[in-house]
Amino acid sequence: MTTNTSPRKPWYRILYIQVLLAVAVGIVIGYLFPGFGKNLKPLGDGF
Repeated sequence: MTTNTSPRKPWYRILYIQVLLAVAVGIVIGYLFPGFGKNLKPLGDGF
């Protein structure tokens, strides 16, 4: 009996990792560039 396993996804294709990275980037942008982060509010509201 053979097992047919699919190869693992790359780490950047996992939704959980993408969400964590987006949160981290949002925190960094808000801390370093608060004006730019404020301008991105409509983008966040859209989601």
